[in-house]
Amino acid sequence: MNLSGMPQAEPTTNIITNDGFYPDLDTAELVSGYAIATEYGANEQLLVNTLITAMGEINRLLSNYKAANWYQATKLTDVSSTIIGGKSLIESFYKRAVFCNVKSHLLISKLSQTHRDKSAAQQLSATDNQDYWLMQSDHALRQILGVSQKTTISLV
Repeated sequence: MNLSGMPQAEPTTNIITNDGFYPDLDTAELVSGYAIATEYGANEQLLVNTLITAMGEINRLLSNYKAANWYQATKLTDVSSTIIGGKSLIESFYKRAVFCNVKSHLLISKLSQTHRDKSAAQQLSATDNQDYWLMQSDHALRQILGVSQKTTISLV
């Protein structure tokens, strides 16, 4: 069971090949690392399609930064990065950005089927909704880009 009380999907290894620069990703790592509930992850094709879409979206969001800053690197692991636990921190942030994006879209893909009325949809916990997971994906992207999480607003 995951934190929402719903049974967790069985992790099935399905490696999705990326574009050569960014790492290939595994659906089993997504399911086990992000507590994808059976309700959302039992449909392997939905899981794979959503992962492919998220990989493309995150790759596209990083494309200008990649062209300007990583033009000499042939893969993400070539980019100078802190290594923690034997793993590249920048690669970990990339995976987090993609996996959080996937989770947000899986939640919404089933929302119309499982929460038909507005009041039921509003009862989703704060950590198990699309906005939360998209915010987590954005946070990981900001870590990759070195952008501050705090925004300063000046009132004139």
